[in-house]
Amino acid sequence: MASADHRSLLVGILVLDDTGVPIDVVSPFGSETAARQWADQHGVTTYQILPAWIAGGRR
Repeated sequence: MASADHRSLLVGILVLDDTGVPIDVVSPFGSETAARQWADQHGVTTYQILPAWIAGGRR
């Protein structure tokens, strides 16, 4: 059960283009902070943070 609880805390990033169209999904990250740091390091400026189970777990 603890692993299920841990998985629910994972997040992913839905990367969007300048018009808001989804272009990629990156996940999982252990926290929203880690996801935002990844986006910053990769120059991704337009994105949405999603629960990883929605994002699909691809990284």
